[in-house]
Amino acid sequence: MTEIFSFSLEELTAIRLSLRVALWATIWSLPFGLAAALLLARGRFWGQSLLNVVVHLPLVLPPVVTGYVLLLLFGRRGPIGHFLAESFGIVFAFRWTGAALACARIRSSNCCNNFGFSLKNPRAASRPWPSRVSPAESQLPWR
Repeated sequence: MTEIFSFSLEELTAIRLSLRVALWATIWSLPFGLAAALLLARGRFWGQSLLNVVVHLPLVLPPVVTGYVLLLLFGRRGPIGHFLAESFGIVFAFRWTGAALACARIRSSNCCNNFGFSLKNPRAASRPWPSRVSPAESQLPWR
């Protein structure tokens, strides 16, 4: 039984890195996901359709395209990456922080559910219920 859990140093490093990326991806994406869900479900504002497109765009784009766009924006020569590197010393490209950023934005395959998919449930749950849901409501046996 102990042979199953005997990891080499390289394996432990990979596991620790995966857990670190997953933790920070969750921490970074959760507040933005909940805020976007509340805005899209309850708010009526100019640009709501644009926000909806930005949130759901990674669902229809291949992960390579989304990763390339993130690399262009957050790379050392990209507009956001250059500013963050020069001003605060934060570098995303080719580091664990970049992996966490990509995982937080795309959140596909093994990282977690996609940001767009994980937005659906809080968005639906935060919609206000009408006073009369449907005419079939009165036909429920527990009413």
